[in-house]
Amino acid sequence: MKRKTLIGILIGAIIVGVVGWYAWSNIWQVGTENHDSQSNSNTNQTDHIFRKEVYLDAKLDSFDQLRDVEATTDELVIATKISQDEPTIAYGAEGRIDSAYTLSTFQVKKVIKGKNLEADDTFTLFENEAYDQNKELTYHIAGYNLIEQGKNYLLFLRKSETDPYYLVAGVNYGKINLEESETDAPKELREANTEYSKALLLDYDNQEKIREKAKDKYAKEIQPYIQ
Repeated sequence: MKRKTLIGILIGAIIVGVVGWYAWSNIWQVGTENHDSQSNSNTNQTDHIFRKEVYLDAKLDSFDQLRDVEATTDELVIATKISQDEPTIAYGAEGRIDSAYTLSTFQVKKVIKGKNLEADDTFTLFENEAYDQNKELTYHIAGYNLIEQGKNYLLFLRKSETDPYYLVAGVNYGKINLEESETDAPKELREANTEYSKALLLDYDNQEKIREKAKDKYAKEIQPYIQ
């Protein structure tokens, strides 16, 4: 499948997932109070909400091997987030969310593979998380959490064919914090006890296995950036 088609499917799936969820949320009036998924787990969609964190589903490919992530990668770099824009939540017809994301700026520390980026270059990354200040809710699309600012990350990047930014290959698989021994699942998920939270934690476990393989494979390149 051509890369342009893959990116189109990714963005389309995310938009469909967000729109579908938001159609439900308009009825439920999410954000009017501090809902906790543990107390609402018997309803249809409320188990997607953990305190003020909302996890929105998107139909994305899963990866069983590191080579599958690498196959979708244009640039493999070590980089640090230096800033991020205000989150964007775009509304469509009848107030439904069309998209929710944050654009962040990164500086390249080292290029491992790729032809477009060089050390000290900056680039923009499309991150699948956005904070809604009005509702005091954070939307995580496909379980994505924002990359921490000021820390070194190994990033598997895919270049957008239509916009001047990169995306993380595999959404979650291709971002590896080099300053932590492992990527810990968010506290709100670890403390929850619902079927949906358990499924998300299984996804995190699978993603972490591939991230560990990446750290092993590129151990020599990342060693100077591990703290």
